[in-house]
Amino acid sequence: MNIYVMYNTVKRIITLFIFTASLSFGLNAQTPLTNYESASKYFDELFGSESHMDKTGNVLINMGSASAGRHQFDISDVNILMEKREEEPGCADVCPPRILIHFECKNSACMSDPTLDSYFYRSGVIEFYDLRKGKEAYEYLLGLREFVKKD
Repeated sequence: MNIYVMYNTVKRIITLFIFTASLSFGLNAQTPLTNYESASKYFDELFGSESHMDKTGNVLINMGSASAGRHQFDISDVNILMEKREEEPGCADVCPPRILIHFECKNSACMSDPTLDSYFYRSGVIEFYDLRKGKEAYEYLLGLREFVKKD
């Protein structure tokens, strides 16, 4: 078994564990959205003026850089998972606690970086150092996905 296959297998097991843990701890409480105007305003508050969404569920989340997260996709085409990371080595010295929100395409490569128009990929991550805002963003994105399905 080569290292790439082992890496993908471990990654999938970890993702499944995180998803199962989030369901069992009740972290999947979605933010109810009632209309596009309020959904759009809340989106802007959470993700900033460089991020955009439209009525059909196409979103551009720009956290300021490719490493912090800059992804464009249809919200209906992705699974959304949250991971809370504690303080750990790896950044300039020690990475502070943070929330990572993972997006994984349900089928084929469905995500792109708007600066690389013709390149599509299957998964991406955004991060929040404000833990409360990260959890709020995660709940909002789950709610947005359900809102788009209904509309």
